[in-house]
Amino acid sequence: MGKFETSHHDSMGDWRWGAAGLLIPIVIAVSFLCLCVFVSGQISKQRPQSLPAESINILQLESNERLRRRKVSDQNLTLDDQFTLPQASIRQYSHLFILSSDDVPPQRTIVPQVGGSVVAYVNGVRIGQERARPYVSSGQKPFYIDLSIPNSHFQTGNNRLEFIITPNEWGAEISEIYLGSKTELEPVSKEIVAMDFTRKLWAVSASLGLLAVIIGLALSWAWQRYFVYGIASGALMLKAMLSNAIALSAGISLFPASLVIECILGLCVCALFIRFRSRWTVVLRGLALAAVLALLLTAFAFMPLSNTIRFEPVIPFMAVGVLPFLGFALWTQLWADYRQSKTSKKDLINKLTTAEHIIIDQRAALDLEIKKSAQMEERQRLTRDIHDGIGGHLLSLLVRVQSGDASQSDIEAELQSGLNDLRLIVDSMDHSADDIESALKTFHARAKPQLMASGIALDWKISTPFKPGQYGPKTVLNLYRFMQEAISNTVRHSGANTLCIDLSCTGPSQPFRIYIADNGKGVPDLIKIPCGQGLKNMQARAKSLGAELVKGMGLGGKGLSYTLIIPPVTSS
Repeated sequence: MGKFETSHHDSMGDWRWGAAGLLIPIVIAVSFLCLCVFVSGQISKQRPQSLPAESINILQLESNERLRRRKVSDQNLTLDDQFTLPQASIRQYSHLFILSSDDVPPQRTIVPQVGGSVVAYVNGVRIGQERARPYVSSGQKPFYIDLSIPNSHFQTGNNRLEFIITPNEWGAEISEIYLGSKTELEPVSKEIVAMDFTRKLWAVSASLGLLAVIIGLALSWAWQRYFVYGIASGALMLKAMLSNAIALSAGISLFPASLVIECILGLCVCALFIRFRSRWTVVLRGLALAAVLALLLTAFAFMPLSNTIRFEPVIPFMAVGVLPFLGFALWTQLWADYRQSKTSKKDLINKLTTAEHIIIDQRAALDLEIKKSAQMEERQRLTRDIHDGIGGHLLSLLVRVQSGDASQSDIEAELQSGLNDLRLIVDSMDHSADDIESALKTFHARAKPQLMASGIALDWKISTPFKPGQYGPKTVLNLYRFMQEAISNTVRHSGANTLCIDLSCTGPSQPFRIYIADNGKGVPDLIKIPCGQGLKNMQARAKSLGAELVKGMGLGGKGLSYTLIIPPVTSS
């Protein structure tokens, strides 16, 4: 029983929501229609009274007739009976009025809406013809009459105001006739010109719509969402451009062009109504219903059956009925896309932040692995250097001692050489993470006492600016060994008392030059320098550095010099 009652209440609730979803749009549409009719009524109240319909007689003319008098056989037709005549018939509209004196102020006659080609006469004298309206709204005829009548055209007694109308695609009819002074009829004249406001409203709405479409595309890049809005805005712009004066001067027929535009707007409204889903759906349904009603009235106004109906009260509704729906629907779509773009931007920032953290973590892990790999590589290098360098020296010394070929001085020299090599290895490891300049300072501190003990002065020079790149411990060790070998050769063989070491590098992208020169005895021929073990070692170190080794004269034209040119350090 409880389940039945629950389902019953749910169905009742669904029914109420469904009824509300139907009634609320109808109420919105009818309220909008009533508002437009009320505004139109307030405007109409400001008008002066038009000539009574029964005071205007209508005659059907033959094609060769102009301004004839009423015959006994003619029907007694008034303005209200004009729609009983054939559409293609030529008509004469006559109004008879009496003046007690011909001394009257200049008069004015206005016919707000005219279908057909019109010529106006006063007492048989032509005073003018129809004009194109500055703007034609749906349900209106494209022409009007606003003519001044000089007082010289009037006479005491009976006077006649007559219009001859030749039919065209808009038929042959007039809406109402006003006759009075210029001051009295000024509100009617202003109302005709004021209809141009509708054209401006459509043009502004179309421009704003196209601008909103561009903004929407920038927000979402989903052209499918704004395609219909773009079509509707274009149709509104064409409708604004097809004012009567422009269309007629360009030879454009307003009837088919306006009908096609109204059909396009109707299709746009239907497409948006079917597709749109939001929390404002009920309001949009009401505005869509009002738009459809306005478009249906507009389409009906183009039909021949509408000639007997006065559309003036609903013309404002017909003119702007589609704008609230299109504007509100476009605004809700823009707002939804704006919120979605903010959400998407926030999500994107979160994703980028997460990805950045992942990259940082991965980079840290990679750096750790690289560090571990570098440490392992350094251990292996250190093992090889000790084994190949110091181990080789000690093994060679051991063999010589066992065979009795090594003297006390030889043993001391070999042990000192092994000790120096061990110091070089330790120094290169100490400066593996430092710049090359600090490593060279350490070498300077160790080399100076060694040379002083042999009676050789060290002239240590570093160029300014000195900006070498970052070199690894392997490069540092090979530099140490190269310079140590040069110092050893100078101490052992040169007989010099001065050794100059000049270091220069102006930037990481420039070569690193090491110039080493002494003032010893040198050699007679630079080209045929004896290639002893020391020079071979220096050439091997230069090769391992990928550097160029240049030999030359030493200080003051004496001794020897060696220039080591190391290529710039690469980004890797």
